Order: sequence, then structure tokens, then C-alpha cells
Amino acid sequence: MRAFFNDAASAAAGRLVDRNPFANLRLRSSRGRRDKQPPTQVEIARFIAIADELTPPSFAAYLDVAVHEGMRPGELDALRWTKIDFQAGTILVDEQWNAKTQEFALPKHGVIRTIAPTDQARKRLLQLPRESEFVFTTLRGSHYRPSSRSPHWNRVRCSAGHGNVDLYTSTRHYFGWFAWNVLELDARDIAIQFGHQDGGELLRKLYGHPDAARARERVREAFRQAPAAPVPLGAVQKSGLVVG
Repeated sequence: MRAFFNDAASAAAGRLVDRNPFANLRLRSSRGRRDKQPPTQVEIARFIAIADELTPPSFAAYLDVAVHEGMRPGELDALRWTKIDFQAGTILVDEQWNAKTQEFALPKHGVIRTIAPTDQARKRLLQLPRESEFVFTTLRGSHYRPSSRSPHWNRVRCSAGHGNVDLYTSTRHYFGWFAWNVLELDARDIAIQFGHQDGGELLRKLYGHPDAARARERVREAFRQAPAAPVPLGAVQKSGLVVG
């Protein structure tokens, strides 16, 4: 309602609506994906295995690359073979398929970036037949769109017993969690892979999902590896021990 009245006031230029009665209510805003936990490593591996079994090779490759590259779904929809340099080990992300406008456009916020293909993604891409200029193609030879990949994704997640999880959370969001918590990469490096220009701040807030169990184990391990503190001389003398 707040957005509706903002638009009305802007369109009417004050003639019909001079203020927004829903402004400054101090309502709690959405936390977005901050509290949304992505699937586990085991669940992701199962998703990919099911995709290999039940979906076309192109979509199985789409899912595998998405999980291991962290690209947005629209960027993968628009990915062309000419953007991948296997020899240099780079993928140029300079385009996305905009489902709202039904056209190709710059990536989100207009940020063009060059990312690193991981070994798993590179292996999958090299195995994929080149059926068109686009890397991931439908059975009709066109690039993927939300409407053409959704049936495949629905089949995968429902077969895995996770019908509520969305593709974005299972790919880009998972990549951020895995790179931050498991690989313990620098947030700045993950931000470059994601196309963020904030030095990793958004990753820390929304994508990191610090794993409490891993944090506890790191604390325990750090204390295990810490050198033993020397015993104070006074404590030794008081105990009656003879220091030779």
C-alpha cells in the first residue's frame, strides 16, 4: 500500500493525492534471504544426480554450473559459448535474459564482470554438446527462460522431496554459503564472482549464513592447537615442585 500511494502521489503530482497515509509507519521491513538457509551439500549433490537422471542434459548442466559458479539464473539463460575462454580460464558475464521485458540486457545494476570457472563447472561445460550459440538450450534449440526451465527444476526438487526450495536459493545462494562457510574464501573474492561492488558486505549479511556448528568446531580446534601456557614460577614453588 505504501508503494501504491507513492506512485499515486507521483503520478498525480499532488492534484489528487498530496501525501501517503502509509508513510513513516515504522513497520518492520522484510529480511529478504537473510534467514533463508540454502540446501546442504548432500542435498545439492542429490539435486544434480536427479537432474542427470530425469532432465535433459542441457538442464542438468545448467544446474551443475549454476551451483558451482554462483551466476544468476538470467545470466545463465543468456550465456553464449563465445563468452567462455577455456584456455584463459574465464567466463565473461555481460548479459542476462530479462524475463520482465523479454529481452537481453546488461546484468543486474549494469555490472559486467569476468569470473573464474571452477573445475566442476569447466568439466561439465566441456562435456556439453554445442547445439546453438547459447550454452544451455531447450529441446527446440532456444536459450532457457524461466518458463522453459521451471518444469525441469520442479521435477528435480519434488523428486528430491524439497518442493518448497527455489532455484535461486539452491544455486547462487548456495554458492555464497558454501564459499563463505566451507571454503572460507575471502568475502571480497566472492563479491567479485557475484558482481557485487561492496567489498563483500552484502555477502556477509545475506549470503554468508554463518554456520554455528562450524564456528564452534573452529573455536575448539583453535584451542586444541594453541601452545600450552607456561606455568608461573610462583605457582610451581607453592606446589612444592622442585625445578631443576
